[in-house]
Parts: sequence; structure tokens; C-alpha cells
Amino acid sequence: MPRTLFSSLAARSLLKIIQMSVVMFAIMPAALARAQIANYSSSENSATALTNIDLLLNSIPGVNRDYLLNSNIADYNSDGALTFAAFGDSITRGVGDTYAVGDTVHKTDPIDVGEAGYPLRVETVMGINVFNLGDPGETLSEEGLVRFAEKIPNLRPDIVFIGGGSNDAFSWISESDFFRSAQTMINIARASGSFPILHSTPPSCCEHSGIATFTEGYNRQLETLAAVNDLPFSNVNKGFTNTCKSSKCYLLNLPEGLHPNIEGYDVMGEVVMASLLNIDLFAPNGPQSLELALNLPPGSVKTVPDAVLSSNNAGISQQSD
Repeated sequence: MPRTLFSSLAARSLLKIIQMSVVMFAIMPAALARAQIANYSSSENSATALTNIDLLLNSIPGVNRDYLLNSNIADYNSDGALTFAAFGDSITRGVGDTYAVGDTVHKTDPIDVGEAGYPLRVETVMGINVFNLGDPGETLSEEGLVRFAEKIPNLRPDIVFIGGGSNDAFSWISESDFFRSAQTMINIARASGSFPILHSTPPSCCEHSGIATFTEGYNRQLETLAAVNDLPFSNVNKGFTNTCKSSKCYLLNLPEGLHPNIEGYDVMGEVVMASLLNIDLFAPNGPQSLELALNLPPGSVKTVPDAVLSSNNAGISQQSD
């Protein structure tokens, strides 16, 4: 559940200052976004940066170099090391990652210590250090934005994953406020030398079906922001719906219906890693491409791609039009 909304005038004032401080970037056109990203590697230290990138690509274990060379992974802050950060709420933190498919769960236990969730999958499979900055109960649009402005400029990860919305839904945050806050996060990340990647929230059901309308709206806003800012979008929601094919998704802890279970976080990690590697996971050969990129055994990727119509079905469809 979310924390109480900001009651402090000082906190609300800080939120306004953060948003106003980047108002000049309110909605960054795709061309400008591409130019800004290109600028990361065309600075006066570009030769050093490229050397660092080459060293990093050679030192990342478990990932096929051919895929890395065409990926979104780079030493964006030119510090000679590669670090990621995952920013969000309890789903980012990995709450629910202790339960298996089929367990009856009405309330998920907090994750007090240790790594969990999709950041753990990315770190383990790709061999890249991921700071898990998930904070259970936090709204993206208010407390999250303030904390993002405090953490990311100091941490300066090469890539920062941004997601959230469940607690905003509990607080009835409007889509427009959510949009503005997420755009501000994008601007802060870029100003800090970090490359942002947005991801959607998994579908909710059962005991949390009431927030679905809100989170679906927030997911649309995140996808729009990714397109407007020319950024990758990790469509976690689609990964769940494709794989479950049911309103009561077995990738969620049920009947709680909000936090993913162990297998759900596996799928979430696959979707995020595919976006890192510029792989369309939902293409017919998407799962196989991810397996090749990560040197995984055939059939180990759990995410289901988009359905492909057979020639017979296509013919029936054309006749009925």
C-alpha cells in the first residue's frame, strides 16, 4: 500500500522546484533525444570512452559479443565501469519473489535484505552490477520523483530503469501528473549522464483488480514517453499478458494479484534484458534470439511471443473482411 501523500508544504515545494528546473526539456523531440545520446560518445573524451566501452564489452560474462555491439549497453558516463540502477516501488524491489506458482498468497512479505526481483535476474544473467533502488509503497509521481532527483545525479549509473504506478493508482494520481513526473525523471537521468529505459507495470487482478484502469493508463503514458524521447520501452505488461493468456495471471502471486511470483520476475527480467540488447522479444524468433544473446539453453526463455497467424487463418480472415 502507498504511503500517505505529501503533507509537508516543504516537500511539495521541492517537487515543484524539481519539475520547474527541467521545464525547458518538457517534451524532448526524438531528433533532439538522439542528438543528446550521441553527444555522450562524441565528447572531448570520446577516445577514452570508446576504449572503456570496448573493455567493458569484452569483460561482460555470459553475453554474446555480437549482440552487445548492437545493444543499448555502453559506458554512458565515461567512468570506465558499467553500472545499472533500477528505480521504482515494491515490484522493482522484488516483493513477492519468495513465492512459487501455485502458492496461495493474500499478502506478500517485505524484502528486508538481499537482492530480488528483475534487477537480480539482470545482474545474475548478464554479470552487470545493478543497484536496486526499489522502495515499497512509494508513488512515482511524488515521493519517487524527489528521491530520484536525490539519488541518480549522485549515483550516475550508465543505465537507469524507471517503472512504477501501482501506488500512484492507490492514490488516484492523474495520468497527466504521472506523465510530467516520468518526463522529469528522464530529463534528470540524461542531465546526470545516465541512459533511461522505461518499463511498464505488470497487470493486476483478483484482490487488486481495482487499480487496473489506473495502471493501464500509466503504462500507456510510459510507452508514449519512450516513443517521444526515442528511448527503449520494456513492455513487461505485454510479457505477462502474452505468457498468461488469462485475466488471473499465474505469474502473479494469487489471489493477491499485484506482485509477481518467482516465475513472474523471471519473465520481467527477460523483457528488460531484451530491451537492453535491442531484441524484439515478441517477434516469432524473439525468445530464441534472447537465448542466443545470453548463451542460454534452448527453450529456457519463458516469455511467449506474439501469436503468428497461419496461412489458413489468414485466408479465413481475409474472406470474412
